This record gives sequence, structure tokens and C-alpha cells, in this order.
Amino acid sequence: MKKKKQIKHLLFSLITLLSIFLSSCAPSIISYVPYDSFLEDIDTYEEEIHDGYLKPASYHPYTFKNKNNEDEVFNTFQDVFRHQKFYQNISSLKTNKLLVIPIDFDDYPSSNLEEGTEGSLEVIKNAFFGQNENNAWRSVAGYYNESSYGKFILDGKVTNWFRSSYLASDIVNNSAKANVVRNIYNEALAWYEDNYDDLSSFYVDGVRSNGIPVYLIYSHPSASGEGARNKMFWAFTINQNNTLACWSSYHLTYLKYGKPDTHTYIHEVGHLFGLVDYYNTDGLAYGPTGRVDMMDYSVGDHTGYSKMLLNWTRPYYVLGDATITIRPFYVSGDLILIKNEWNYTAMDEYLLIEFYSPNGLNAYDSRVFNNESYLMSKAGIKVYHVDARLAFLTNNNLAQTIGYVSDGLYNKEEVRLGIIHSNTSSTTYQNNRLYHLLEKSGENSFLNGHFATNETLFYKGDSFGLETFENYKLNDNTLLGYTFNIDELTNTYATISFKKL
Repeated sequence: MKKKKQIKHLLFSLITLLSIFLSSCAPSIISYVPYDSFLEDIDTYEEEIHDGYLKPASYHPYTFKNKNNEDEVFNTFQDVFRHQKFYQNISSLKTNKLLVIPIDFDDYPSSNLEEGTEGSLEVIKNAFFGQNENNAWRSVAGYYNESSYGKFILDGKVTNWFRSSYLASDIVNNSAKANVVRNIYNEALAWYEDNYDDLSSFYVDGVRSNGIPVYLIYSHPSASGEGARNKMFWAFTINQNNTLACWSSYHLTYLKYGKPDTHTYIHEVGHLFGLVDYYNTDGLAYGPTGRVDMMDYSVGDHTGYSKMLLNWTRPYYVLGDATITIRPFYVSGDLILIKNEWNYTAMDEYLLIEFYSPNGLNAYDSRVFNNESYLMSKAGIKVYHVDARLAFLTNNNLAQTIGYVSDGLYNKEEVRLGIIHSNTSSTTYQNNRLYHLLEKSGENSFLNGHFATNETLFYKGDSFGLETFENYKLNDNTLLGYTFNIDELTNTYATISFKKL
């Protein structure tokens, strides 16, 4: 009896140890807790007039002559992006809803995921709408509420897994990516209406024809290696032909201790607003923004030009000799814009100055690991050349350029307007770049694929237009007409003096 008891106790101990071992190997699932959003008054701007500069209370309408030689007006970037209903996007102010539908396949069911069908849903809920503490960095909702300074709230819903009619193995090498996603999008919406509520609460601006924004999270692993971005199982967004959808892999959560990484999802939601990629989509080395932007390398906070487009901030506009003090951009939205005869919209060509700080939404990606970081680890001044001029385009998929609106070039074809430049050689106009981070040295190391570093930034005592960037010209062949100097730079403010030439 005694020997049997010893064996029994030994077996019990082994079973207990095995249970502990298995439980320690099981994936850690953090229960979903919603993010607590805050909404600021979007009409908080008052015009500021100072000696040599001002801050406008609002952006001005953009007026142009249409094909009937009549004045047509754009009041916002959304109006431009949706012109002639060629593209669709979500609004960037107040509360907007996003429907998140996880997609799996008969040959790659959600039960295959390490977290299982139910556990993976908790992960997705935390990634999109959960409190920041349940994520490796921020949830998508938390990120955009913070990046917008409380002017935008992302609300929404995560459904159960929807089983696609496609087999993953049948579409993995499909070249007609948009058509496949469009079909899955429509199937998923029909399934939602059959199993949940009607979709009216998700209509953009309450109008069905403005689109229904959906994020499709597929169960299959994301493509990798050479040519991955051209494959079906990649991350991309469609804003056309009655489809307003993001498409990304569940595996991009890169779970660590049960907390998802949301960088890719945040980048793709940027496309839902109408923001374009700031990296070179041709796959060439040249990255004009130095890989230090959410719409470039999927890191950090959105930067000045993006936030101007989305109406989350207003810049100080230099009118003559002036001294201007700005705070870190991540917490204030402070910017300085230099342009003779600015049109008071984001859709123009100008220089944009931003006080970068490795804090807030920049803190996570500016951490130094193995002597490297994705973002700059020091605070300093960033100077951007923005060329977001509007042009007349043929209203078809070829998007052939007729000419800049500011030049008055026009023909009688059915046309739409759009921001004609990009950071991709094959799709930009007259080889101009949309958004270029200028390097303090006056060189352009990004041409060779280099990343922005601390040396890219301007610091106290540095200047623009004196020893470097002398007689700086914009792409429209006009002189900038200013020099400036960084007089003071602390952790909380920077003072910059401007001299009109």
C-alpha cells in the first residue's frame, strides 16, 4: 500500500507539473477593455496676428473654374479627395465608425491560430478599440484620438470570424488583388446584415454612397520576401468603386505577452482618411521622408502635412521678419509655414517647420535598441518641403495630368482635381516629390536609401538659407525668399527667427 501511495503521489506531482508547464506555454490572452476616448471642441482656433506672422482661424476654401467656367469650391481635403466621386474616404473630425470583420478560410480557419477562434477575437478587439495598456504601443482608436489632439474618435465593432467563399490556397498568388478583396468585402457586408444589424450606423457622414469603412483581418500569414507587396496576402487599402476597405493579416499583431502591435493597422487606417504612402512604392531606394513617418515606415506620430490635410492643426504663417516660438509638435500641433502668397490650404507648395520630440506617439519607436532606433532619439527641428499642388486630371483610372490648377491649364474633357505629386517616381508629376524631409547638411542622403537620423535635425545655432540651402527655390521655380535661424531649443520650446530677403 505504501509503495502504491508513493507511485500515486508521484503521478499526481508529474501531472501537476505538466499542467503548469502547459499553462505556461499557452498563449496569454488579455481580456478586452475599451479605450476611453476624449473629444475636444473642433472650433477652438482663433486668428492670431503677431509682428511678422499670423495663425489663421481656419483654412480658406479652394476655388477653381470648372468645365463650365463656373467657380467651384473645395472647403476641405475630403472634398478634394472625393471629387467626382472617384475616391472615398472617412471624415477626420468628430466620431467615425469602423467595422472590423475577421476573415478566415476553409483551408486556414481561425481555429488554427495560436490564440484560437475566441482568443484571437479578443486580440483584435484590443488592437482596434482597446485601452492602450492592452497593446504593445497604442490601440488604433487610442492612437488616432491622441494624434488628432482629441479632434477625432474612432468608434466601431469587431464581428465574429466570417468564413470566406474563397480558399486561401486559390487566391494566394492571385494578381487581381483588388477584385478579390472587393468580392470578400461585399460578401462580408451581406453576411453582417444577415447576422447583425443594418449597416446605416457605419455610413460615412451618414450617407450610404459615401462608403462603409471596413477593416478585413485575414487569418492567413502575411506575405514576406521579394515581391511580397504585390501578393494577395499583403497589407493594403482600397478607396474606389464603392469599396472602402483595409486588408491585413492577423499575424501582423506580432503578439508579445498577449499584447498586439498595431503599427500596420494604424498605417492602413491613414489610407482610409485619404493619406497616401510617403515611401517610394516602386521599391526604389529613395525615400523622401527618411522612413520617419507613419505613412512612410509605419512609425511614430503623423507629421505636419498629414495633420494639416486632416484639419487637426493650423500653422503659423510667416509674413516678414519675425521671431516665433513653438512647442513640441506631438503635444501642441505647432507648425511654421513659409510661402510667399500662400493659399491658406494644405494643397499648395511651401516649407513646413516642425519641432520633433521623441515623446508621446514618437516615444515607442525612438527607443534605442542595439544602438539603433526607428525614429530620432533627440529633440530637434524638422524642415519639410511640401508640394501638394492640385492639378486637373482626366477622370479615369489612368489619371492623366492636364496641368496645375494654379497655372490655369485646362481642357474641356470631363476632369477631376487631385494632389498630383507623390513620393514615387513612376506616379508623380514632373518628377516633383510630394513630401521631402530636408537634411540639415543640405545633402540628400535619402537618394541612396539612408534613413533620417539625429543628424537630419536642426539644433540651436543652425540656420537655413545661409551656409546651406542658399537661395532655395521651390518646384514652381520661385525663390523661398527667407532665411531662418534656430535661436533657442529646449525640451519644451524652440525659438526661430526669420529674415525676409
